[in-house]
Amino acid sequence: TYQRVWTEEGVGDGMKDVIAVVVQPAVEFGDEQVFDYDPAAAVDLCAALKEFPDICFEGHSTDYQTATDLYNMVTDGIAILKVGPALTYGLREALFSLSMMEKELVPRRKKRANFIETLDAVMLASPANWEKHYHGDEKHLAQCRKYSYSDRARYYIGQARGGGRHEQAVRQSPRVPHPDEYAPPVYAHQLRKDPRGQAEARPARAGSMDGIVQFMLDYESAV
Repeated sequence: TYQRVWTEEGVGDGMKDVIAVVVQPAVEFGDEQVFDYDPAAAVDLCAALKEFPDICFEGHSTDYQTATDLYNMVTDGIAILKVGPALTYGLREALFSLSMMEKELVPRRKKRANFIETLDAVMLASPANWEKHYHGDEKHLAQCRKYSYSDRARYYIGQARGGGRHEQAVRQSPRVPHPDEYAPPVYAHQLRKDPRGQAEARPARAGSMDGIVQFMLDYESAV
């Protein structure tokens, strides 16, 4: 269709500069669920690539797909995998873990960062980036602001107030020990790297980045 329309408009040679076409290969995610890639459902779509050997597909919304699903997508010709919310979701998850550890380990007399509460306050003060995406009663909206796969919180983490609390949480974490029994589930992959329980020696900032890396590794294994 693109080739026909461009040729009709006298710019048919422009197709030579196209390397990919964005498609939605039946993968998607909502606030609470993920629709996994089904190779059988994408057979007809991927078969169209045979007519254009120099073009691949760019898969839209591949976030939260399993490593196997991502590999199958690449094998089927969906070679460019668009990802965004999953990475910031991983960062948010790691930062929340730091905040939870802070509550357990930092004495009350010390000033905590309270990153979770501060981020939510920032989102409530400027709802434009989430209010049209989340629906339901107040309890559900509060859960979505924190845990939705859509991760609209990503628009707020870098803001001055939210970002400042994030920096404080990261700075405070190395000051106290991180025994295994206090490590939230998101840090389980770090403990598996060091089963003798030396995770407390790992810088908190590196732990935050691991929240992103755990998703990136699935994409790396797919190509």
